[in-house]
Amino acid sequence: MNIRTSQDIPLAQDKANHLLPWIVGFMTFMAVLMMTSGLVVGNISQLWQNDLTGKVTVIIDSSSDALAPDEQQARLQQTQLLIGELELLPEIVSARVIDNKELKQLLVPWFGEAANVDGLPLPVLIDVTMVKINAENLETVRARLHQLSPRAVLDDHNVWRQRLVRLAGAFQVVAYLSIIVVIITAAIMIIFAVRAAMSTHAEIIELLHLFGAEDNYLLKQFLNNIVAATWLGALPGFFIAIFVIVIVRFIAGSAVINWLPLFILEIWQWPISLLLPIIFVILAIITTRITVQTQLARSMP
Repeated sequence: MNIRTSQDIPLAQDKANHLLPWIVGFMTFMAVLMMTSGLVVGNISQLWQNDLTGKVTVIIDSSSDALAPDEQQARLQQTQLLIGELELLPEIVSARVIDNKELKQLLVPWFGEAANVDGLPLPVLIDVTMVKINAENLETVRARLHQLSPRAVLDDHNVWRQRLVRLAGAFQVVAYLSIIVVIITAAIMIIFAVRAAMSTHAEIIELLHLFGAEDNYLLKQFLNNIVAATWLGALPGFFIAIFVIVIVRFIAGSAVINWLPLFILEIWQWPISLLLPIIFVILAIITTRITVQTQLARSMP
């Protein structure tokens, strides 16, 4: 990439000036990917938490052998009686049996679409919605459940849900810390590029000083160059990252449709990623200003 601007200091000819847009572009690309990953993981975690709010599952173990049709009918009747008794509890809003078709669909990720699970002794699952999930309500439901069917087990999903939330939170922290590291690295690279340019053109800078050029004029020369190089790298890096995100979502397709939202980010979250190129430009302005002013102050007799 080549930056061509009309300047008294030939900064566009520097090798660092050609390399800086590529570095900033790569940093922006990585930052957008990490920001999007962190937001997506947070959305998925929130989605799963919302889906499980107030939900518990009653699991009734089946026998080790497949049941005959009459036995299956008897078990279904017993299950319906159990549901009727559970719905009498004030702690429970509703309860329903998860049918075999839905149950088999839950096994597809492990056995595949073509797998035959008809011969498996699948347990009976009852999806229960509670008014409020707390220790007291759960204990009441468990006690009543034990009276009705000793083989029934109440699963409140809290154990794996809490692990999921902690894992998602840890991933988000790592993603956002990585963005900070990328931004700091970009700032260091800009500092090196500015200092290298000032060292290379030290004689021209001194000559311009002799002709009466003020520090602000020299600073503007470097700002124009660095900001142009930053924009030239940040914008392509941003759009390439968005393109990669959309392609990955498209390729994943139905494989993740059951657990990934249709839209990767909420509408209000997209501007957050859009801010990253602007952040890199602001960073370039601040870093260049401080570096040039510091170097000029040191070079003054």
